[in-house]
Amino acid sequence: MTIGRRALKGIVVAAWLIVSTVLLPTVTNIATSMPLPGLLGWIEDYRWVVFIVGVVMHIGLSIAHWALQSDRTPEPPEIRIDERGRTLDDAIVMLGRRSGLWRRDALVSRGAALVREHSRPTVIYGLPGSGKTILLTQIAKECRASFRYGICLAFDGYQAEDLGFVLHQLNQFLVGFGRAVDDQDLQQAPRLATLRRMTAELQGIGVLVLIDGLHLADATTQANLLGSLSGLDGVKVLAASAERLVPNPGAVALHVPELSPEECREFAHRVADAFDLRIDVDDVLNKLPDMVRTYPRTLEMTLGYLKDLPLELLPTDTTSDSRLVQHMLGSLEAPTARALTRLSLFHGSDIIATITYAGEASLRGLEDELGVLLRRALIDRVQPTIAVPTVVTTNLRAVHAATVNEETVTVTVALTGIARTWLAAHRDLSPLADVLATVAHNLARIEAWSQLLELCDLAVLEELSRRGRWDAYLAMAKLGARAAVATGSAGAEIEFRLRVARKLVQLGSFEDAEASLELAAARLGNGDTAVHAHLTSHQGLLALMRGDVESALRAYEESMRLAQAHGEQELLVISSKQLGHVYERLGRPEDAWRAYEWAATHSGVDSKVHWESLVNLALMDAKNDRFDDAADRIDRAVRGMTDSGYDAGIARATLAYAQIAFARGNRELALGLIRQVCVTGTANVRVLELATAMLRGLETPE
Repeated sequence: MTIGRRALKGIVVAAWLIVSTVLLPTVTNIATSMPLPGLLGWIEDYRWVVFIVGVVMHIGLSIAHWALQSDRTPEPPEIRIDERGRTLDDAIVMLGRRSGLWRRDALVSRGAALVREHSRPTVIYGLPGSGKTILLTQIAKECRASFRYGICLAFDGYQAEDLGFVLHQLNQFLVGFGRAVDDQDLQQAPRLATLRRMTAELQGIGVLVLIDGLHLADATTQANLLGSLSGLDGVKVLAASAERLVPNPGAVALHVPELSPEECREFAHRVADAFDLRIDVDDVLNKLPDMVRTYPRTLEMTLGYLKDLPLELLPTDTTSDSRLVQHMLGSLEAPTARALTRLSLFHGSDIIATITYAGEASLRGLEDELGVLLRRALIDRVQPTIAVPTVVTTNLRAVHAATVNEETVTVTVALTGIARTWLAAHRDLSPLADVLATVAHNLARIEAWSQLLELCDLAVLEELSRRGRWDAYLAMAKLGARAAVATGSAGAEIEFRLRVARKLVQLGSFEDAEASLELAAARLGNGDTAVHAHLTSHQGLLALMRGDVESALRAYEESMRLAQAHGEQELLVISSKQLGHVYERLGRPEDAWRAYEWAATHSGVDSKVHWESLVNLALMDAKNDRFDDAADRIDRAVRGMTDSGYDAGIARATLAYAQIAFARGNRELALGLIRQVCVTGTANVRVLELATAMLRGLETPE
């Protein structure tokens, strides 16, 4: 067993003090013959022996102490852990659910035991309304003594449309432990490899990963996530799902059964006390069908429904929880039903952002109705985010079809109008991105496909991409593809699938990008149309990013041929710019220069392709020591990008400027520009990867 340096120093100092304590009275006795008191009397018989041994030990210990003090070998640096937002309590809070009015103690204890005993993920499952999320919260609290840290992954909202949400949450957690993985290095690899590498970084920390709404993720994401987190040292998983995950036999399943008669009675009395209900609870329970009284959610809603109503209005002929919820919804007055419908469309959205940015479609003027909905448990909360139970959302249309249809149109028209107004005013759409993507996700939940297609306006998506809001862009493009399939809009489906593929390539998710391109190709079929030109261009981009330069060359040449035949000028300049990259990879700088120059000349001076081509030309100028020309091109590109709000392109242009500055001998300027990109960030993982590599190279002492 190795003793730490600090402990060794302590032992040496303690021994030195003990020897000194014995040596001092010995010297005193030798010099004065003064008798020594008590326990020290024995020294008088052996004073010279004690003196000689004590002096030798004193000198030896002094030398050892000096050696330890003067040893300049640095100890391994300790990683300073930033615990903010990373404790298990923080993760529990992020679940967004209260602990509940009552605990099913046996179930909570069983769940906590499974988490502690098994290295495999524990998945609690049951029907909607069975109390899974509250149970998830209670089990997590029961595990506090075993886990200091926690991560919350809630698949509820537009973020669940893409695995990138999970990767972002995991990396945000790892930052505080000094284990964060460069987004560039990870996202450039396939998503599964990225996930496995990030989860491996969790080992040894002692963390409980809480996953809510696992069933909302696609089957591949479920399997990959649970598989990557399974069996890791110091990592346990507790997840909630609406269905048993049969494809994941590695998980330990815990079923949430319906309430027993005793549990029904205890829970109902707790709710009645909390709602201050003056009713005979047992009488109410006797009148309710099993499907209602045996599920916490519907039982709580039923008792909340009776808050302001006589018991005689309780329906006794309902055969399911859905029928009872529909009865409750049918009793709502028109303003309250409208408020509930609007809340459901903004489910998952930040309440402040909704009120601030949603204009006529926001919740202004509906404040009086919120109290009624909260008391009746028809909504879970409105702050900080809006939450409406799934059982309510799924039954709204059956009862208030006209209101739901009117509200979906009203909200869609209002949000689309606001977005287009901002576009016309050249206003940054980033603050509106989360609201747009959240409403799009909720429109898909209720299958309002026509409104969803309208909301996924291509001009709006393009601006979100320009502003670097790739998360919202990708989610809306995926949802748009689903809406196009549902409405039989083949052209729109192909457009959205191509956009999804392009963004996934930029994010480094090559397999998913290839799958999206295959779906687009299958929908399009064989031919030589203008759309085939776009498809071929995207196939060229995927091949280029995968390093298959020859395939990329063939694809771009074919894309340019088709684009020329159909007069697709914009695609021509895009393919020409991309061909420049291909030629550089092939070692053909003259051809690359001509391709970039043609793209810059034949594209609009206020277009992305023009500015990006200028940056490419500037880098080639710098390689040939034409620094003044390079700086001039970069200046023009950055001015254009800044004026138009092309935030996603500014980072790459800034890095190009840094390369030129370093080539001219201005290392400090280059470092400052690179750090600026790293600090401000960019959604383009290839640009961040380049920035990180450049920073490491320049900060290394020469």
